[in-house]
Amino acid sequence: MNRLLKYCKAYCDSQGWKYTLNEDEEYIRLQMSMEEVDHVTIFIRARENSFTTNTYFPINAAAAKRDAISEFICRANYGLVIGCFEMDYTDGEIRYRTTGCFKNIDPNLDSIETLVDMGFLMFNRYTPGLMGVLYGGMDPKNAVDMCEKSND
Repeated sequence: MNRLLKYCKAYCDSQGWKYTLNEDEEYIRLQMSMEEVDHVTIFIRARENSFTTNTYFPINAAAAKRDAISEFICRANYGLVIGCFEMDYTDGEIRYRTTGCFKNIDPNLDSIETLVDMGFLMFNRYTPGLMGVLYGGMDPKNAVDMCEKSND
């Protein structure tokens, strides 16, 4: 197990989370319950000098909604400092990605917490808007504005 995966595992253990650890592929997988949707899936992949956390939304955007969701994501991403939303146009998969680079330093648990937790925190914030665009015919700009005003 590489050093960053050990740190990520230690963080997950400190939270008392249940997870799957794959030492050969160097990743951790877990699910987090959410307020607005049943859960998100968190996938932490550690490399020698960095780790990436992808948090997957449980609902894919239908083909007819992908342009609107793309606009929503672009508007939501503008100004974000840690991580970004992404969508795969092929199947409508929506995720939030963070990456931490730790080439010559060891991360502390606070750094790992920020990078791991940011995805589900962002989905907590933006899920009402995502659902509004996906199922309520909401304008992407208005949906993002609603999400950002509700957390000010």
